Amino acid sequence: MGLGACCSCHVIGDPYNWDVMTKLTIEVPDDVAERVADAAAERGVASEELLGLVVAESFPARRSLSFIAMGRSGRSDTAERHKEIIREAFANKHAADV
Repeated sequence: MGLGACCSCHVIGDPYNWDVMTKLTIEVPDDVAERVADAAAERGVASEELLGLVVAESFPARRSLSFIAMGRSGRSDTAERHKEIIREAFANKHAADV
């Protein structure tokens, strides 16, 4: 196939809808470049697109922990006052109510 030892990676028409794209150039042995080209051809995509997807899946974006502060009380002293807060919450309740 003779793809050479350098392969330019730039995903075009990316299914992940990335807003910002960076061109990345990598150097691989000729046999690796040929295997990538063969795999891309089998899938009906360009080598660059296949490599872009492989890199994206190998290094996923860090997910935010969206549950943090979901139940935020608005108080900054909850940890220090937790026993007092619990006493206040259950002061007028009976075991059957809880």
